[in-house]
Amino acid sequence: MLYQANRLSGPRQLLDYNGQMSGFSIAKDGTLASCSHDNTVRLWDVETGKQRLSLEGHSNWVLTVRFSPDGKVLASGGRDSTAMLWDPASGKELTTLKGHGDQVYSVAFAPMTQGVSLQAS
Repeated sequence: MLYQANRLSGPRQLLDYNGQMSGFSIAKDGTLASCSHDNTVRLWDVETGKQRLSLEGHSNWVLTVRFSPDGKVLASGGRDSTAMLWDPASGKELTTLKGHGDQVYSVAFAPMTQGVSLQAS
């Protein structure tokens, strides 16, 4: 169940999904991104609970997901030791960052004067 006290009158259930989620992030526009043990990142319409997109590219469980501060980039990380950047509007993969020595448990965006910096651990 998802509660969004300032926008919804009550709880909403994410439809069309019965798997195990590892985490989620909500963009300023209200788009919800979830990551899960089925190796996907999914984008949801919070108002209806319906899935908008399923992003596939990780080869193992996706453990973390985070929107950039402006909501124009989505980062994910997982057990495949990669961090991936996505365009949440289209669902297109922007890049895969390889070389992490272990699972990527968290991703975060650090603001810069121009662009953003992604940190993965």
